[in-house]
Amino acid sequence: MQMASATAEAIKHTNRGERIRTSDLVDPNHTRYQTALRPGRSILARSTPPDKKNQPPIRQPHPLPPRRNHRFSPRIAAEHTSVRAWAGYYRSPPALLFLVASPPSKSYPLPARPNPAPALRQANPPTFPVRIEITKTYKLFIGGAFPRSESGRSLPVLDAGGNIFAHACKASRKDLREAVVAARKAQPGWASAAAYNRGQILYRIAEMLEARRAEFVALLMLDPAVNAPQAEAEFTATVERLVHFAGWTDKFTHILGSTNAVAGPYWNITTPTPQGCIAIVAPAAPALLPLVALLAPIICSGNAAIVLTPANAAVVSVLGEVLATSDLPGGVVNLLTGSVDELAPVAAKHRDLDGIAAAGLPGGLTGELAKTLQLGAAENLKRIKLFELADLLTESTSCSPWMIEPFIESKTVWHPTGV
Repeated sequence: MQMASATAEAIKHTNRGERIRTSDLVDPNHTRYQTALRPGRSILARSTPPDKKNQPPIRQPHPLPPRRNHRFSPRIAAEHTSVRAWAGYYRSPPALLFLVASPPSKSYPLPARPNPAPALRQANPPTFPVRIEITKTYKLFIGGAFPRSESGRSLPVLDAGGNIFAHACKASRKDLREAVVAARKAQPGWASAAAYNRGQILYRIAEMLEARRAEFVALLMLDPAVNAPQAEAEFTATVERLVHFAGWTDKFTHILGSTNAVAGPYWNITTPTPQGCIAIVAPAAPALLPLVALLAPIICSGNAAIVLTPANAAVVSVLGEVLATSDLPGGVVNLLTGSVDELAPVAAKHRDLDGIAAAGLPGGLTGELAKTLQLGAAENLKRIKLFELADLLTESTSCSPWMIEPFIESKTVWHPTGV
């Protein structure tokens, strides 16, 4: 009687849309309990008691029993017309009671409504505004990143027809100083890397460069004096220079080093070591081959490089994108586009640069800029090597270990051979 009255009371409250509590459904003297539910209802027992039905329900968390006491068993609680309610319970009271009712047996689908959207789209086709092409700004490459110039200056990049193709950042003296700091920070780690590893990275640069052949050929043809066959030939020679010096990374020490004969029980060994941070002054044209012909032998031996070039900034900046995706540590190569007349004298007097390599200077090897570089380097005994542009374009003169020799230092070691 007590269970029947509790179940009837629960059904009465449920039919009125009210929430019930476990005590209304469960007889405390029994470990199994039953209840009934109106069709289409799903309730969570143990909620607001019926005597507080005028107050908003308060859901309180109820802790579950320990894991070892969890014994769940579904039971059929009751059958009311077409409703089957399943009650899950725990043998360790107090318990949570979940009641799920099956949906009604019949369903009444809604009538289909016509969709006027296709007819409206045909009557009023969408119109889109004319897209404005975004011109690219070619940035500097310093420390493995692509910053804008500190000065905010930029230069227009013209295509073969004289129209503005893009914009390029114009480096300032502060950008040069930041590039030197990045190169000085990266150079010890690059020099201490295994020679075989440096060769792998140089070869990786050649691979990434080859993958962007079409883009580089199109950028080289922005120069009105360069046609398609000339651009193809310059690009091919550039890739071959990188592959050539990738093979010299672990071999030049045997050519440029030596074992010296001395009088005494000693081994006397001379080993080439990198000089440090080298500034490269590249010519304006051709834009790609002379730059790489100067860069590859310098970084091959473990030096870091800061490239100053007035060449086509689009070619130089895309070369930086290739370097950034070639496993080359950030700061080993830094690319600055702008005025060589402005930056080269600052580089010559910079005391944290160990050498300068230049080619294709205005006025040649005896011009004003060449004299400025030599006078500036005389203040701090900086090593300077000036190359003829024709020597960099010729394979027989540029593919040689003697391109590495100007920017290495020889370290001699005496080692005793006996007691």
